[in-house]
Amino acid sequence: MYAGCSSTWKTAVSTKTGDHIFMISMRDSTGWHEVLDTGSLSEAGMIEQFVEVVRARDPDVLENHNIFAFDLSFPGQTRRPAGRALALGRDSSEPWLDTDAFDADGRPEPFLRWRIAGREVIDTQHAVAPVRSWCT
Repeated sequence: MYAGCSSTWKTAVSTKTGDHIFMISMRDSTGWHEVLDTGSLSEAGMIEQFVEVVRARDPDVLENHNIFAFDLSFPGQTRRPAGRALALGRDSSEPWLDTDAFDADGRPEPFLRWRIAGREVIDTQHAVAPVRSWCT
């Protein structure tokens, strides 16, 4: 399942108190899609609805471009509704950060990876990282 959020700030740790998520979009390979936005939900409501959708659709994989650095970090750490868990794991656990590395032309590149119990999280940014190095 593709899952991405759009916000008024493009870093995971915002220093501006007015920054907020205004849209969360989701889609999967069946053609299903859903967009949550502030036209009909509060920011906290969108995050809670996102968790409910993930739990109901029960995807094996969550993916997006830059999901490790932004799309899970911003709602999970910076904008989490007070007292609410981002219970995306199949066991209702929250995502956690883990150190990992990927091979970039024979040299390991360390990064922080989000893990979710019972699901794989894929950041497509890593698929294009070797291409970026070829262009420089």
